[in-house]
Amino acid sequence: MAKQILPVTAKKQSFEPVIRDETVRAYVTLLKTERDEAIGLKNRIIAGLRSLPGIPIDDLIASGFRQVAASKKDEAAVSNEVREALSRLFTESNLASVGLELYRERLRHITTKKVLLEKLDVEALIALIRAPKSPLGAAALPAPGHENNAL
Repeated sequence: MAKQILPVTAKKQSFEPVIRDETVRAYVTLLKTERDEAIGLKNRIIAGLRSLPGIPIDDLIASGFRQVAASKKDEAAVSNEVREALSRLFTESNLASVGLELYRERLRHITTKKVLLEKLDVEALIALIRAPKSPLGAAALPAPGHENNAL
């Protein structure tokens, strides 16, 4: 039997031409690096999306066609802790102590006059203060810093 030995190439040959200009070579290297990072990012996003659990489409479609009363939809139940925190937020002395004021139903900085909350935002927070008490107690909208284990 005759043995046949194929020569093994020592180096993997690159099919890219040699770039003699140093600035162009650096720019091409930068583009290749950005390309590799983008490919890696895309692969991580795809892997993340594949790891998300699926949802039953029938339940989603069924919940989309349910009728919701408009009055109950707009009504928010707020816990007493949230109501008290919002009340403290709009107390004039507390606002002044941090350099804020209510001016024309807007919350703004006293010296710079920059508006932090517009009129609609302030009205929404005041509506939360006046909202009915939660039937669930403190579980409806928890106060900041408190965990909601009821859900």
